[in-house]
Amino acid sequence: MSVFYAQIRFRGSREWLTVAKAESKRSAFEYATAAFRQSRDDDGRAPIEVRVLAPQTGPPGAGAPSSA
Repeated sequence: MSVFYAQIRFRGSREWLTVAKAESKRSAFEYATAAFRQSRDDDGRAPIEVRVLAPQTGPPGAGAPSSA
């Protein structure tokens, strides 16, 4: 079973914020889209980017996004 991570990023930040974890890429994209539309940073600004990631195969922890 694959796990996909929905992430958004705000202007001025180098870090991606994980907003959801899903079992399908489509579901993760839907979560990411909803978060992109509804989320605001402390200054009231909307995110500037959205992405969906799947962990890469490799050593434990490789490719797993942080929940910064």
